[in-house]
Amino acid sequence: MKKRVLITGGSGFIGTNLILALQKKGFDILNVDLVPNPHLEVETLLLDLNKSDLSFIDKSFDTVVHLAALSNARLCANIVDSMETNVFLTVRMLESSRLVKIRKFIYMSSIVVYSNDNPIPLREEAKLDYFHDNYSLTKGLAEKNAQYFLERLDTPVLIFRLSNVYGPYQSWDGPANLVPQICKQALLEGKIEIWSTKPKRDWLCIDDAMEAVVRAIDSDVTGLMNIGTGVSRSVGDLVNIVSRETGVPVIALDKKVLGPSNICCDISRLKEALNYVPATSLEEGLAKTVKYYRDKIKKGLEVSSPHK
Repeated sequence: MKKRVLITGGSGFIGTNLILALQKKGFDILNVDLVPNPHLEVETLLLDLNKSDLSFIDKSFDTVVHLAALSNARLCANIVDSMETNVFLTVRMLESSRLVKIRKFIYMSSIVVYSNDNPIPLREEAKLDYFHDNYSLTKGLAEKNAQYFLERLDTPVLIFRLSNVYGPYQSWDGPANLVPQICKQALLEGKIEIWSTKPKRDWLCIDDAMEAVVRAIDSDVTGLMNIGTGVSRSVGDLVNIVSRETGVPVIALDKKVLGPSNICCDISRLKEALNYVPATSLEEGLAKTVKYYRDKIKKGLEVSSPHK
């Protein structure tokens, strides 16, 4: 029998790429979101999860992948709204899934929960500090609740801490994500202007991230693990690659930026538990991403989020 997977927030960037990956494997999928997926055909239940009793979660689903969230600091400006969506909804999703004995619950967390002063690479046991802003706070609290369900309520939960992910279908609305902003500047403004080329990050192609999630759905693995590449590359590397792909100049303003100078994930647990090492180089991933945005522009299609 085909596994039936419930995905919340499947009309966004990560959800779209996950659905595509699962469709290629022949999974049966239900997307639950406020809006239809603008990029592909998938069975979708249009619903405000915060107002739902979640009764659609039943024994027909093998796995729940909970992606629905206010997904950056800008969207989490209102602390009450961000708590309701990112924390309380996650707890309700966990409890509803536990009651019907879902085989696997996957929660997508983020490396924003780590403290900025950890040694590199970041191990899952590293010091946490999610008092950076409303977004990191709510992701950290939701993750702690997911761990509680795993350890004390015997719920099969897998928590992924996602590194700096990029790729096709990522909106370039607002300043939240660097890669789409750089591509937007290059393709629409004919230049790339960047505050600093020095910070290093673990840039993860969305295809690799979703391969890890698909493998997790097919496994009995639970617990907590990073999804990253295990390698850090500088913002300078990133902008120079996009510059070569688009033929536009880079202007480095050499301004001071906040946050850690270097982020790199330890992916030993990912290798051991799922037998997987992300394989897409930054050069390959950015070339594919630039092509996606360029094709969208040529076709006169909007590169924005369906979630307003």
